Amino acid sequence: MLRKLVKPGFLLIIIVFVSNTLNILYQSFGSDNGSSTNLLDEYNLTSTNQQRLKPNRKCNNLFDPDANKNNEEKFITYLPHSGFHNQRISLENAIFLAWYTNRTLIVPPVILGRQIPWSPNQSFAIRLARLNATKNFDDCHSFLASKQYTQCIREYQSYTLFPWDELMDLSSIRNHVSIINRQDFNSQGLYKLINITDPEKEIYYPEEKSRYDIQLYDQEDALNQGPKTPKFERQLPICNLLNREEKLIHFYSLFSSNRIKTSLNENQIFKEMIQRKLVFGHPILINVTKEITRKLGGSEKYIGLHLRVSDGGFEIYKMETAQYMIQAIKNEEGVNQEPVNENNDSNDDDDSAIDKSRCANNTQYFNKNIFLATDGQPNDPAIQRIFTTFPCIFTINDFSTELQLLTKAKNNRDDSSLYKYFLPMVDLIVSACGSKFFGTYSSTFSSYALKLHQEWVPDGTGKMVYIGHRY
Repeated sequence: MLRKLVKPGFLLIIIVFVSNTLNILYQSFGSDNGSSTNLLDEYNLTSTNQQRLKPNRKCNNLFDPDANKNNEEKFITYLPHSGFHNQRISLENAIFLAWYTNRTLIVPPVILGRQIPWSPNQSFAIRLARLNATKNFDDCHSFLASKQYTQCIREYQSYTLFPWDELMDLSSIRNHVSIINRQDFNSQGLYKLINITDPEKEIYYPEEKSRYDIQLYDQEDALNQGPKTPKFERQLPICNLLNREEKLIHFYSLFSSNRIKTSLNENQIFKEMIQRKLVFGHPILINVTKEITRKLGGSEKYIGLHLRVSDGGFEIYKMETAQYMIQAIKNEEGVNQEPVNENNDSNDDDDSAIDKSRCANNTQYFNKNIFLATDGQPNDPAIQRIFTTFPCIFTINDFSTELQLLTKAKNNRDDSSLYKYFLPMVDLIVSACGSKFFGTYSSTFSSYALKLHQEWVPDGTGKMVYIGHRY
């Protein structure tokens, strides 16, 4: 059906554009509204309100942080860095620490498009401070007579600062943590936001000599649970933060899924709740996803895959990963030796149907649709192996009509189009909403898709495929 809507030559241009855009944005990624509820309602997956949880602060010789002498509100914040998923993981950790320390969380905007690497000095904060939330392009006119003009324009077009609570549904989180938004990374703006007059006395910066300097834990038993994380240089109890009298605790980095180790039951429950409830909520993202899912026949009618192939160890082992993913799907689904006839009865005028002609003569494998999310190009041999094995496979390139709605997504603060930033998010959500999900081990994209799958498709099956290599 889709291929009848667009002429072949124009379709090829669209596919190349979307593929190239996705590849660029995946590199960037590697690393509150009711619309999300509507998506959950459609699949009868609406989450129920949870009772307010309280942390287990099993600390020796520490005062009760709830006994605030002057009842002054205290805060905690951090600086984001690297790609989208690294920033999301930092947000998860910040939410947990705000809950544990009973402090209001100051949430910085998510940086879409541009990756700012972490560094152990003030240069990191300075680079972030240069990012402009409103991006007045007239500022570039001062460079009009020099090469810096083009550089200025390109820099402004390379990123946008977007509020987390417009991208994600934070309603469940707000039941447990007080949150206020920070619009940019200007330190004076931060001081004004929470009325700090003496930064040296009112702000505590935990000493961070490296990106993986401090690992926090609720009790020592937690350090012996789960995989070992030798990359952290120091392990400190979270209880240490309860002793701080400063108005603001300011971390430079909170990245890493292993940054906070918990073993006490209440703390583990809340940490898992954060990971499950921090879900996309932008209405356009959700609506585009719903349309693509509908074209695939509904959540129960397709399988979601994510195959990461384009960098580091993922590229080195991509053929093995693709083969193991194929085998995992075969083992889970079985093999259909009967010809597929149901697609021959499809009505070409049915707007809800996708082009299934590629599946019509499928006599080798099962006839369930597969949606493949990937950072690879269509001609990548690992991607080709998936395509030749499963004829009924679709990618985001097959849904150019549905993606037109993304052109309406804009950041009202700087008038930036969100299209190129939202493409990988649509890829992720659609793959996560399938009846089953297979992801690439150690990929932050796959890890988040798996969490979404477990939250939105509780009766589904989610697996991470790896071949013994931890990359």
